[in-house]
Amino acid sequence: MARAWGGGALSIGSDCAFFLHGGTQTASGRGERLSPLQCSRDFHILIVVPDCYVSTAEAYGALRPEELGLRTDLDALRQWIAGDDIVPLPRNTFQAGARLRSGAVDDALSALKATRPVFSLLSGSGAGCFAVYNTAKDAERAAETMPSTARLVRVCRPVSR
Repeated sequence: MARAWGGGALSIGSDCAFFLHGGTQTASGRGERLSPLQCSRDFHILIVVPDCYVSTAEAYGALRPEELGLRTDLDALRQWIAGDDIVPLPRNTFQAGARLRSGAVDDALSALKATRPVFSLLSGSGAGCFAVYNTAKDAERAAETMPSTARLVRVCRPVSR
């Protein structure tokens, strides 16, 4: 069941409730409706934020109708996080259209893909990117290969609550 968060967190940003609540969860709406996930799988995430800015409003404005159908199979993702062996194929509509992305975002996505993660993706409308690895060692090794121009390179592990 999704829990809607409002008030002060929404005034800062649509997805800020995610960071206040914590744990492994999905977000819907503008990011303010959260649903906890049972996380049985041990995996690690490498977050890379290139040194550039992507305007969310401009990214939405640049979408074409044919790009709107790219959706992640959330059931498959939930099952993988819960321990299923079938790897989901997450999708992000904004990753398909490169019209507003800078070369720095494309460089980060290429660098992540080259490290052979379980999967990698643009986060939201950008510019942040992430990759998922089975072990902390794989994620840390990948972090060492990221472009030196990135503003942020961090390895983290999801937490269940």
